[in-house]
Amino acid sequence: MLESIKFQNFRGFKDLDLSGLSQITLLTGKNSAGKSSVLEGIFLLMGYALPDNLEKIRMLRGLPAASDITQLWESLFYKFDTSKAIEISAKCQGKHLDLKYERDDAFSTLDTNQNVLNTFVVFSSSAASYYTLHYSFTADEAAQNGHLFLNPAIGPNGALAMTRKNNKVGFETPNTQIVKFVSVGRMDDLELAGWLGTLNLRGDHQLIVDALKIIDPDIVDIQTVVQQRYTQLYLITKDSSIPLKLAGDGICKLLYCVLYVLCNQNSIVLIDEIENGFHYSMQESFWNTLAKAAKKSNTQIIATTHSYECIKHAVDGIANAGMQDKFSLHRIDRIGEENRATQYSGELVKDAVDSLMEVR
Repeated sequence: MLESIKFQNFRGFKDLDLSGLSQITLLTGKNSAGKSSVLEGIFLLMGYALPDNLEKIRMLRGLPAASDITQLWESLFYKFDTSKAIEISAKCQGKHLDLKYERDDAFSTLDTNQNVLNTFVVFSSSAASYYTLHYSFTADEAAQNGHLFLNPAIGPNGALAMTRKNNKVGFETPNTQIVKFVSVGRMDDLELAGWLGTLNLRGDHQLIVDALKIIDPDIVDIQTVVQQRYTQLYLITKDSSIPLKLAGDGICKLLYCVLYVLCNQNSIVLIDEIENGFHYSMQESFWNTLAKAAKKSNTQIIATTHSYECIKHAVDGIANAGMQDKFSLHRIDRIGEENRATQYSGELVKDAVDSLMEVR
């Protein structure tokens, strides 16, 4: 589990320290307080060896593909100032983790001594000029470092490549995924069918059916149908069966979140604007189901919200799942150029909500 995380010169944070993170952590705060940036920072830290995560973050922000390779990382620096290093530090599973990104104008990509086997191509770019990004990652005393750079020798336009030294740091970061609002067009039936099959083999299929009933009580099953090598998920109701992609965004997001949590044990799931797509009347049941899934799979959930109703229903749903002591809320505030986070334990959040106190 991620216990704490600190950011320096990252996105809108000159300095931000979040401590006391729980198995279920809810982040709140005003617009532009940096809630989504916290999720992105966690995602980068846990996926430090996967350079394609830089492009995934751009896509999640709705930005077009980078026309210049440096666009992938320049926006990560505080005020776009690449003269000051980004530092992300955390405590996770008893280990002290540190990730640092620094601009490096001196690194030569033409060095023939570079180990080609340690170069991974993940992203094409049409950039004609560039500078490299040096990264270093440490887990306690063990360290790994390398560079992100445009390798003009790969592909017609060059490609983002990565070198790294000291491949083993003695610590495997938890599998980490960011979940935005899952629209019908982004659903991958084949991926979901694989997760559903995993639950079937474990005897947990009914957990998913019960989760889907939160939105539509008439649902009695969900099945995988393969026709002419094309895989689709169908919702089976009392009267008919319909393709999942015709069922609406809310049910798709619920299914994706619960399936991911149940099938990725000991992972970290980051959910941005978790209330989107859900009517207020079903949010308590959703939180209850999500908390039970997290408990069963030992998964950590870190989510963001603007909604007071979402917070209230989270308090009730998580408490009813017996996870109140595994829940905390952190409000992020920005005062001038300073950022600060205020932590509320599950018990304090419940007292605040019962007293109609403002915690958003």
